[in-house]
Order: sequence, then C-alpha cells, then structure tokens
Amino acid sequence: MNNDIRDVDTQIEETALNIAKLAFDEIIRLIWEDQSFFIKLGFEICKFPSLVIERYRWEKFERLARGIKSDPVFETKFADKITNSENRDQFAKRIVAILDKIDEIEKVDFIINATRALCWNKIDHTGYFRICHVIKNVYYEDLIFLKENFRKGRFFKNDITVQALTLNNLMYAAVLGGGTSNLNEMSETHTFTELGCLVCEYSLNYEKVNLLN
Repeated sequence: MNNDIRDVDTQIEETALNIAKLAFDEIIRLIWEDQSFFIKLGFEICKFPSLVIERYRWEKFERLARGIKSDPVFETKFADKITNSENRDQFAKRIVAILDKIDEIEKVDFIINATRALCWNKIDHTGYFRICHVIKNVYYEDLIFLKENFRKGRFFKNDITVQALTLNNLMYAAVLGGGTSNLNEMSETHTFTELGCLVCEYSLNYEKVNLLN
C-alpha cells in the first residue's frame, strides 16, 4: 500500500516538474478538458516544498488559460491563431518562455490583453512579442505608472520612474534642457516612444470594449 502511495506521489512530482516543458496548447487542453484534474494536480503540487517554483509557474499558466477561456469567442480565436501559426510549436514555446520569466503574476493580465489584441488582428506576431518582452522585463510598478499616466503628447519630469521607463525604451527626452537635480525645478521633457504607445494601447490599457472598434 505504501509503495503504491509513493508511486502516485512520484508520478505527481514528475508531472509537476514537466509542466513548464509542455507545449502551451497542451496545457490549455488539460485545463479545458479536465478541470478536476487541473485542480487536483494544483493541490498536489502545493504539498511539495521543493516545487515552489513549479507551483508558481503553474499558477501563471492557469491565469493565462483561464483569462482566455473566460470568453468563448476569445478561446476560439486563440485556438485558430495557434493552429494557423506558421511555426506552431515555436509560437507556443515562446509564450511559455515568457510566462516562465515573468516575476509578478499580475503581469499575466497584461499578456492576456495583448493576446486579445493579437487574436483580433490589432497587432501582428512581431508587435505581440515586443509587448510581451517589455512586460517581462519592466518593473511591475513602472508598468502601472505607464498604465495610469499614458496619454499621447503628455510630458513628464525626468524622475526615477521616467528614467527607468526611458532605459527600457518606453519614454524618451523629446525636449532638450531642464538639466537640474532639483525635481521641483525640472522641466517636463520626457514623453512616450512608439514602443511605449504600443504597449499601453494594446496591453496595459487594452480592454474588451476595444474589440468592437
């Protein structure tokens, strides 16, 4: 009996360790076809202290999958996008690799928004992965600043947040001058780059209502 239990535990652990290696559409299939399997496996992963990282990866995959599945039209369009991709396996692997490296689970919501934009052909594959790359690399709080303050043609003082966004090519110095160390005396010199606009419009601030436009 104990041997049987150990065998089951071993199988569960091996399954968990291989989650990140599964093709993305296979992960989606598991979640969609057998919700009970997904929930049970998630609880089992939590029992293994050594699998904290794998558990976190699983949570990110779950969040993306559930975000897509929440809208039947979105679900269908995503399946079509994967199926009709010129390099289906590579496309899936790139999404998995991005999710794997995301450091805040809330960032997955921005990936979901970008995926909506891709599925409705608002952006192409290149734009999609540019956006995903930014979301993966930029500090979450800086993305929130960008989301809450974005407006084309708006200018900002070159504070630490703007400096970080400039370093990631999301803002740039459009006006020369204003070179002072006193923040209160700084001129508003920085605005959004084309990449910053792309990320804001088709991810950070992209809502379902945009799909009707």
